[in-house]
This record gives sequence, C-alpha cells and structure tokens, in this order.
Amino acid sequence: MRIIDYTSRGYGHDFTISTVSPDKQLISGMLWNKGGLDVGDYLILPQSKDGKLTTRYRVVNCEWLRDPTDMYRYEAIFDPRT
Repeated sequence: MRIIDYTSRGYGHDFTISTVSPDKQLISGMLWNKGGLDVGDYLILPQSKDGKLTTRYRVVNCEWLRDPTDMYRYEAIFDPRT
C-alpha cells in the first residue's frame, strides 16, 4: 500500500477521471505514474484548482496498459481519512 499524491500534476504524473458512480463513491479513469500502481494504493486527488483541498480514494482495480509504460486504467473508491 502506497500513497500517491496527485496534487502536483505534470508529465508522467497525472490522472483523468472518466466515470463517477451515481453515489459519487466510485471513480474510474487513467493515470500515469512511473512508480507503478497496485490494488490498495491510495490516491490523493485535488478537490480545488489550487490543490489546497484534497480527497482520498483507494484503488480497487487496476490494469497496466504497457504503452506508454507508466499508464494504468484504474477504479477507486472514496476512502476519507479518519
């Protein structure tokens, strides 16, 4: 389990959100991370454009896409900090 912080985005370290479940608990999309991605990893995502507000999601499914070598398809569930 790792914590991957996407509040500072850039080349090779970015994400997209393609779908959001109706209850807004599950998201899916693509991300780029040279350090890899595993089920159970936490994603820290910005809630505001300045990145000062963040939220946390836990990866529940991921697939390495191989080209480019740092691209993954993911599904993650809302997992607020306690």
